[in-house]
Amino acid sequence: YGPVVSKDKHGSACFDDMLKNEKEFCGEWAVFYHSYSSAAILYEVQAAVAAVLFRFKSEFAALPRIICAPFKHIPTAHRMLEEFPKWKDRDH
Repeated sequence: YGPVVSKDKHGSACFDDMLKNEKEFCGEWAVFYHSYSSAAILYEVQAAVAAVLFRFKSEFAALPRIICAPFKHIPTAHRMLEEFPKWKDRDH
């Protein structure tokens, strides 16, 4: 699972359940873990584009942002920390 989840008993149990469910239902269902918002499908499409165009392997790191235009005024993590509290909708 990775170093953080592997050290956490509860986190490991949650991932075990998640993987068990995926194996059981994968023949008939698709799983979107962030489906509480429209960000889920956008993230999946961007991941597919990154995999095809840039040969990006998502198992090695978080997906880089492909749609950069809305974030040009936020060039650094420090600037993001300043900007984020001002957002009305803080989801993605």
